[in-house]
Amino acid sequence: MEVMVKWFLFVFYLWGLEMDNERRNYDRAKYTELLKELNTEQSLTLHRIESFGWTLEFVRRPVFEKPVPVVVGADGTKFGVIEADGNLNVNMDLSVRNDKRDDGDKA
Repeated sequence: MEVMVKWFLFVFYLWGLEMDNERRNYDRAKYTELLKELNTEQSLTLHRIESFGWTLEFVRRPVFEKPVPVVVGADGTKFGVIEADGNLNVNMDLSVRNDKRDDGDKA
């Protein structure tokens, strides 16, 4: 009986690793697609700020306008926009839904 339990735990462990790999591959593919929308200056700025913990969160696609890459700081509370000229703008009024960063406090 003990051997069977260990076997099931091992199988579930491997299954969990596979699920993590699928999730990472999806995230990597999604991130690659977002990077394709950045111009050269924006890509260079993103590369520089990633060393400080900033990450590309999403790209807004306003109608009839150029895409706007939105980045988030390492702590997850500070947001910014990488302008078309490559400047990072963190001093703007940016409305972001709190879907992914839910702290568990449901109203």
